[in-house]
This record gives sequence, structure tokens and C-alpha cells, in this order.
Amino acid sequence: MTTELATTNQLTREQVELVKHTVAVGATDNELKMFLYQAGKRGLDPLTRQIHFIKRNRYNPDTEKYESVGTIQTGIDGFRVIADRTGRLSGINRGILKDKDDKLIGAWAEVHRSDWQHPAREEVSFKEYCQKKKDGSPIGLWATMPETMIKKVAEAAALRMAFPEDLSGIYTHDEMQQADTEVISVTEVKKPEAKPKPATKQEPSPESTPVATQPVASGNEWTTDRLLGWVAEVKGFKTTGTSRSFMVNALKVEESRIDNDPQGVYDEIKDMLAH
Repeated sequence: MTTELATTNQLTREQVELVKHTVAVGATDNELKMFLYQAGKRGLDPLTRQIHFIKRNRYNPDTEKYESVGTIQTGIDGFRVIADRTGRLSGINRGILKDKDDKLIGAWAEVHRSDWQHPAREEVSFKEYCQKKKDGSPIGLWATMPETMIKKVAEAAALRMAFPEDLSGIYTHDEMQQADTEVISVTEVKKPEAKPKPATKQEPSPESTPVATQPVASGNEWTTDRLLGWVAEVKGFKTTGTSRSFMVNALKVEESRIDNDPQGVYDEIKDMLAH
């Protein structure tokens, strides 16, 4: 299968293996085929993080079970690149929507095509896309830059409307962040809760029990290495040999934030793991 994908996607066999183990972690053979097809069709390089594969755990009401589902994502810049390559993108306008009390409720965007008389326009709701904590308050950039975040969502939706043949089946990170509470690690398997057995209780050893509220090392300043090491311990990964890209996928946050704001990322991940 690796040889087949390398042939059809103009990647070497080694590059396909690298994508499988770093970028598209946990992808089935069919999901990997679809991911590489979408990357090749849109001219985006998965090895330079222009396009991403994210695995999520979603509840299926028909089977009453959680099922892992892969999504293909990129950033808003990737959408703009794809649209610009068509040669028909002639302009983008966007803005925010507020209610009578001056409260942010959404955003709008218009994408102009040189061969269309009128632009493609989309309006999106803030509450539908805002990523939130368990207590319902916005998290991360949705708390500090809410207008920017919702405008990017509106722009992505308008770009997809204007260029459906180029952008269908692919989503931006900003559109999918509201689903991040459903993200699962490829090292975790959803299991039904076991019923307690009437046996003598045995306390788990502190070494084998990850504790979300205890950092890996002491000190007040959080560095990138400490943050990744802490997540590795909490999620049960092997710290030795764990690649940075694998840990970035596990965190499900923008890689730049891990370097620029490790303390903020730590607080968010700790909050989610504590609930």
C-alpha cells in the first residue's frame, strides 16, 4: 500500500511512511489514501504542515458507540493559497456581527470571483464555533481574540462557497476547534466502564497513575520541552523517543502557541484533563 501511495502522490516510499507516522497518525489505509489525495489535488505539502489529519472520537447514535473519524484540515492561509491558484479570486471582505447590546454574535465574509457578478457571502454564528471550556467560557484565542477567530471561520466558509470544486471536503482549524473536546489520541481506545468487582481494593502506585494537576518538573516557568514532557506523562506516552510532531498532534493546538505561550497551553490542557 505504501508503494501504491508513493506512486500516485509523487512522494517517495520513505516520505509516505513519514507522513503516516507523524502527520496522519492513527489513519487507516483508506483515510491515508484520502488524505494524500486531497493534499496532492490541492498542492499542499503535508510534511511542511500545510495540511493536517486529525482523528476525533464521535458518538454514533445508531450504534450507541464512539467511533474514530478522521478529518482533513488546513489553516486559513492554505484556503487563500488554494483560491488564489485558481486565478479567479479577485477580493475578500469580512467583518463582525453584533447585537443591539454591542455583543459579538458572529461574522460575515464575502469572496469575489472575477467570473461572477456577485460575491459569495457567508454569515456564521459565534456560539456555534467558539471553542469553550467545560464551564462554558471561551478558551485560548477564542477568549483573547474572538473577533479575529470568528472572522476567519466566516472567510473559510465563503471561500468554500466560492470555490467548492477546490475546497470541498477540507476544513480550517478554526472551523473545527469547537469539536476539540472530542479529539482522541491514537494511543487511547474507548472502553466501556468496567463494573467494580467485590474484591480487596488495591491502590494504584503513584508512578503508574498520571495526575493532570501535577507538572513533570518543578519551577514556575513553563518551557516547550517541559510542556511536551508533561503531556507525555499525563497521556501515558513514552517520553523517550516521542517526536515533537506527535506531541503537537496530541495537544491539538497551533504549534506556534507551544513555543510562544507554553504556560497558557499548559493551563488549558490541565483544565480539560481535570474534568
